[in-house]
Amino acid sequence: MTRARDVARRFGVRIRTQAILISVVPLTFLLILCVIASVLQNRTEQMAAWSQRSTNALSESDAIQKSISEANRSLLEYTRGAKRGSLAGYDNGRRELPLHEAQLLRLVRDDPAQERRAARYAELSNQLMSEVLTPYLTLWQAGKKSAAAKLGVSPRVRRMAAEWEAVRNDFGLTERQSALARYAALHRDLGSLGTGLIGASVAGIVLTVFVTGQFGFRIARRLLRLTENARRLGSGEPTAVIGGADEIADLDRVYHEMTRRIQETLHQKEDALAAYERAHHVASTLQRALLPQELPDVPGIAFDGVYVPGRAEAQVGGDWYDALRLADGRVLVTIGDVAGTGLPAAVIMAAMRQVIRGVAQVYADPATMIDAADRTLKAEHPDRFVTAFVGVYDPVAHTLSYCSAGHPAPLVRHADGSVSDMPSEGLPLGLRTRDGTDARTVDIPDGATLLFYTDGLIESTQDVIEGERRLRAALAEPQIAMRPDLAQAIHDDVLREGARDDVAILAMRLEPAVTVTPGSSRHWSFDTGDLKTAQRTRALFASVLADAGMLDDDVFSAELIFGELLSNAVRYAPGAIEVVLDWSGASPAIVHFLDRGPGFVVIPRLPTDLLSERGRGLFLVWSLSDDFNVTKRADGGSHVRVVLTPRRKRRQNGVVAGTQTAPLNAAS
Repeated sequence: MTRARDVARRFGVRIRTQAILISVVPLTFLLILCVIASVLQNRTEQMAAWSQRSTNALSESDAIQKSISEANRSLLEYTRGAKRGSLAGYDNGRRELPLHEAQLLRLVRDDPAQERRAARYAELSNQLMSEVLTPYLTLWQAGKKSAAAKLGVSPRVRRMAAEWEAVRNDFGLTERQSALARYAALHRDLGSLGTGLIGASVAGIVLTVFVTGQFGFRIARRLLRLTENARRLGSGEPTAVIGGADEIADLDRVYHEMTRRIQETLHQKEDALAAYERAHHVASTLQRALLPQELPDVPGIAFDGVYVPGRAEAQVGGDWYDALRLADGRVLVTIGDVAGTGLPAAVIMAAMRQVIRGVAQVYADPATMIDAADRTLKAEHPDRFVTAFVGVYDPVAHTLSYCSAGHPAPLVRHADGSVSDMPSEGLPLGLRTRDGTDARTVDIPDGATLLFYTDGLIESTQDVIEGERRLRAALAEPQIAMRPDLAQAIHDDVLREGARDDVAILAMRLEPAVTVTPGSSRHWSFDTGDLKTAQRTRALFASVLADAGMLDDDVFSAELIFGELLSNAVRYAPGAIEVVLDWSGASPAIVHFLDRGPGFVVIPRLPTDLLSERGRGLFLVWSLSDDFNVTKRADGGSHVRVVLTPRRKRRQNGVVAGTQTAPLNAAS
């Protein structure tokens, strides 16, 4: 075991050494190449400087020669009769000659031999100017033309001119030869440096390839072992750990550790899947329990609802819709949105929905239901708020009483296809004040469709105005409005890109005709002052109940209720009244008395004075009925609803005749 560790350690050392060599060798040769390149650049720059100096020196030499030549030519032109202005060349030559001589001496001061030649050249140039040209001009201007002519052709001047020309040529030739020599030396240096550069590059490449190959072969063998270990680990076969302290050994140990953890995870997979299935089942069951199992079956009204969570993985949320037919024949509709998502929001949603339902069974007033829900929320969840809309639809009066707590206003689609909203206002539950409840009652026309929704339907695009436009357009579209799954159709058309938040939609479509259908109701209208018609209607009312299968005692109680309500109308609301007997579907019989009196709301109880004649009748009605309430009509008057004792089995000759009576005859 110790030997194996030593081998692995030595192998790791070799690997690291070769890795260092792979990095150092190229860097070393790169440094050598940089040095050679720097030398080449330096020599090239030096040669460029020398070349420039030679060029400038030759130029200055030519400039000196040009100054002497122009001065001489200017004098010749002057002596041949030219005007005074022809001495400009002479003047320029005298002025510029010292400048060019000084510049020439400065350029060649790093070369002593050339400096001596340049000095002699400058000296002869000055002599020509000062001892020949200038005296010549002076003699000529003094009128001594023959003396001037002798001076120009004297042997001394000719020797001086010949020497000046020879010195100038010698300087130029020497300067050119020096430049060529420097070029030749640079060429030799460049050749040597280039050979060294190529040799260093080849040596570096060969050495790098060799070291890299050695390193690569060793790494390749370890990688092959690592690959084989990975394959064996993937198939569940046992493997030996690769020794060493390098990265390959570390990776092999990671593979082994990862495989161990995966195996542990696989062992826990069945438990995790089972737990997920249980959680999914609980969430699905809770969601189904929180939403209505089915919408009420009310003659003349078609309901459709849909709830879609904002995220596909969500199972429960805080949005809800609900519809419930009350005992007196009215229909409760609610919709709301709890701030937040998940199980906490769902718990609050269930509480709000049940509070509203419970209050509606006792006193179906939207403002009272909103107030009860608000108080419940503040008591149990003071840090949360909820938007809600509560409405109570009366299928006899064709009215909707409603109250809103900060919820989006429902939309009404009329029979002609136009769409309007239902005015509503109010703060959300949890933020309301005691006097913040505002209930309204509106007429709902035949053939109208009411659409209740939560704000997730119009806020998915983060543009509420665009969301409302889409919603109104969808509801106005005849092909969508006529579909039986209206709520789902609205959802699909408005939320084309999907929903970001929970969405609840409840659609309530009214039939074009009256909502109380023929065959399930009877309707009478008469004046309280017409005693005969009133008595005949009372008798007809009793006979309809008897023919429908109600027991004689129940018929008697119903007739007594009719009489008490009629007496109350004669005393407090004389004039035209309407009586509707609604016995639709499996619901109990409901008697509606509608008058045009001052209107009142009653809480049935015995009068304080037991001998008083006032108040006994309504208490008697409440005692003999299953449910009894009185509300004010929106257009004036009162609406009395009395729920009679449910239909009972009739016995004939000691035998039960049946449990279901035939429907009522058509309205008279």
